[in-house]
Amino acid sequence: MTAPSSRRTAFCSSQETCFRKAIEIARSQQGRLLELRAANDLAHLWRNSNSGGDVRALLEPILEAVEGGADTRDVRNAHELLLGLA
Repeated sequence: MTAPSSRRTAFCSSQETCFRKAIEIARSQQGRLLELRAANDLAHLWRNSNSGGDVRALLEPILEAVEGGADTRDVRNAHELLLGLA
């Protein structure tokens, strides 16, 4: 039987894989806001699981590439995540 902490680690790893795939697909389609949404979700996963992922390195380049949309929920969420790192 798998220990609960092992299952949680496997589940987070699976989620991370899915978010990374979503980021890759959005990037290939030049869908910056969709890329940002998936990156926000991955950043939240990292934060909530204390995985040590580099949220700043993930979000900042995507935010720089987003043209317009400064008042969208995804852009606001990314800025809030970055502010929470300080």
